[in-house]
Amino acid sequence: MPKRKLAKCSKDWKVRENKLKELELEVSGELAKELGNLRDQLPKCDEAIEAARGLVEGVRLKLEECQQNKETVQSELEKQRDLIKQCSIEIENFVKEQKSAEKVISTSGIKLKELHHKLTKLNKEAAEAKEQVEYYLNNYEWIASERQYFGKKDTAYDFDKTRS
Repeated sequence: MPKRKLAKCSKDWKVRENKLKELELEVSGELAKELGNLRDQLPKCDEAIEAARGLVEGVRLKLEECQQNKETVQSELEKQRDLIKQCSIEIENFVKEQKSAEKVISTSGIKLKELHHKLTKLNKEAAEAKEQVEYYLNNYEWIASERQYFGKKDTAYDFDKTRS
């Protein structure tokens, strides 16, 4: 019995060993086929990697350009802010000058009105004095004949002497 069993086991072993070899060959063939496919895809992957590197480099260059533009724009912005600040200071000074000028104008306007009032008063007084002189000239004949001596030095009508 053991020989029969041993022969049967040996036969089973050989069948399984053959089946194992078949499976190994089958797996080996599939692996070889898969390896071939992967080797075929490798150049395409290398091209894709190089294309991606090119894109990355392009993006990096664009980023550097953008950063330089940003710095330039920030510098220009800072200049514009400084200019605006200077303009604001100048405007503030102009507003102060304007208020000062408006005050002077207002004060001058008041003085002008006062002077206008004085001028009107003086014109009125001059007109009244002229009327009075004409009245005296018409009513007192001696004034017309002596008028030439009025205000002359060393005469009876030397007004500077009589004022002192």
